[in-house]
Amino acid sequence: MDRMKVVGPAEEHILRILTAPMLLSEVGRIAHLPRSTTEYNLKKLVRKKMVRVTARGKRRLYERVSTGTNLPPTSASEILTLPGVTIYRGREGVSQVWKEIIGKPARKRLIGIQPRKSFRKGIQKETKEGVRHVSQTLSDKQFVIDAIVHEDLAHSIFDEYRSDAKEIARAFTGRPEDMVVVPNDFLDEKAEFFLIDNDLFLVDWFDEFALKITNRNIVNFVIAIFYAVKAYGKRYELGKHVESLIERN
Repeated sequence: MDRMKVVGPAEEHILRILTAPMLLSEVGRIAHLPRSTTEYNLKKLVRKKMVRVTARGKRRLYERVSTGTNLPPTSASEILTLPGVTIYRGREGVSQVWKEIIGKPARKRLIGIQPRKSFRKGIQKETKEGVRHVSQTLSDKQFVIDAIVHEDLAHSIFDEYRSDAKEIARAFTGRPEDMVVVPNDFLDEKAEFFLIDNDLFLVDWFDEFALKITNRNIVNFVIAIFYAVKAYGKRYELGKHVESLIERN
């Protein structure tokens, strides 16, 4: 039987990673998988004699066994599905996240946090047409944008697109929004998240990697974090408003 017919998606993902002997923790970190999932799939691969385990002192190292059959090449847009989790890899794969979001029915509520670093990298990696199309579709479908954004969001568009900025920026206007602004250096991370229809998307444009999580417990936890951060943002906005009143008077 062909080797590729007897391994699941998670096992195949792990096999690709095992280019050298690795600890269980290393495999899980690189694969972006929970420890229990990593250990479970490694044990399956050991039973199938596709992976061997060697002991070096107290450490157990996992190593791929050569079978004479190469794994098929991974396309840049490969999507890997695990129970409750979909993994997107490559620029095209990450772009697929936005296709899923804007493919939702009209008038949905889109929750998200877009730190400055992540937003700027996203509009650098995506095409100008893609950025405009996504934002215009969100506007046309009257999605309610419930977002936490950084102070320089608008400036980022003009800095990146220059002569085309006005046309692209127009696609960001006219949308139903419940936006909260936070300082540029607050949560200024290289990743962002979006939640719509109980689908949670974690996006990293720098490493061209994204996750969709449908586990309800995790989704509820992230929602709680979001509204806690939003409460901070509203206090920040109020403070800025009071400062401006004091300056004017």
